Amino acid sequence: FISPHQKYYKNLKEMFEFNDNTTTKPTPEHPNITKQDNSELLSPAEQTLFRSALGSCLYLSHDRPDIQYAVKCLSSAMRSPTKHNMVHVKYLCRYLIGTETYGIFFPYASPGTRCSDRLHERSNQSSAMSRKSCVEIFTDSDWSGHAVTRSSTSSGAIFCCGSLILSYSKTQRPISLSSCESEICSATHGASEAILVRELWRFVSNQEGVQLILRMDSSSGRQWLQKQGIGRLKHLASRSLWLQQMVKNQEIHVSQVGTTLNISDLGTKRLSRKRRAFLMYFLPMMFLLNGELTHVGEVEHAEYVLQQQMKTAAARVQQSSFHAQHVRNIILVASMLGNGLSTAVEHVNKSNPDVHENSPEQYMSVVMGLVTLLALLLPILMWKIRQWSSEWAKKCARI
Repeated sequence: FISPHQKYYKNLKEMFEFNDNTTTKPTPEHPNITKQDNSELLSPAEQTLFRSALGSCLYLSHDRPDIQYAVKCLSSAMRSPTKHNMVHVKYLCRYLIGTETYGIFFPYASPGTRCSDRLHERSNQSSAMSRKSCVEIFTDSDWSGHAVTRSSTSSGAIFCCGSLILSYSKTQRPISLSSCESEICSATHGASEAILVRELWRFVSNQEGVQLILRMDSSSGRQWLQKQGIGRLKHLASRSLWLQQMVKNQEIHVSQVGTTLNISDLGTKRLSRKRRAFLMYFLPMMFLLNGELTHVGEVEHAEYVLQQQMKTAAARVQQSSFHAQHVRNIILVASMLGNGLSTAVEHVNKSNPDVHENSPEQYMSVVMGLVTLLALLLPILMWKIRQWSSEWAKKCARI
């Protein structure tokens, strides 16, 4: 577990005179961080304070991927900060003092472990041992996200054997004319960083055949990387054709990741607190609670797992021949039965106060409820039996 030193949080508190009663913020980015700024410039003393605070935040961002986008946006105002920029950096510091114990957790993993296993809840240790070491790069972009310059943002997260090695959030220099172009620029920069990490891992571990997997959620970007030639994007010829060649030579494998599970989305734009916590769960980021490490976004991840289970169950019902009306009938009967049994037992207890809990009267009410349930479900069972018999007759006819 790696977390920044507490002295940097202490310095930020002293700079802005924060105390224990200071209100914290749920997200690091101010809502107007990318909007038009027409406020006045800061005084020389305030400019010094702004640069000192932002310098501390810049140092913290290496171990805090959740603030990298906010630091990137504020760094563009380092030369001539305004009053609005000071409000934004104070907003960021209020978020930091409320998350002082946040850090990155590096779990023990075998060389073949991948971050995608954690995304899809796969924990087969034997299959991980049989695979080669792997460097994964997740890339994403926010096309023309800045309201003033219309510049795009590239974000990436590089994992080695399932552990986060490097993450970044950077502004793209060229103005992209399409979301596909923005995704390609982000993938190109991320691939170059991942190649460096792979070579360093080869040197440190003395391993050959380390795989490099590029994961992105843009279908148009993946299609462009997996073909040959520039197509209509002629201005990308000198910047990204080398990546096409590496994909063709299978030095880099391009893989799909869903937008919901794309970890690099954390550094592309301002996200809601719930979405941010959900992505931080997969890094994984943790915090200290009563002396114990706890996952950030554990509640949000549990909600996501529950939603996926409900979708899977609904898809299975739709694929089956069992009509949805019968499912609703069963749920209705079960709820009516539960209410009926409780009402019957309560009625027996009220009418006969001397009756004990396991008396024959209560058993009789339960038996009557079960008989009622069987009578209601009998038509459904008969319909299902007729369906099975017809299918069996068709199979016999084919034979």
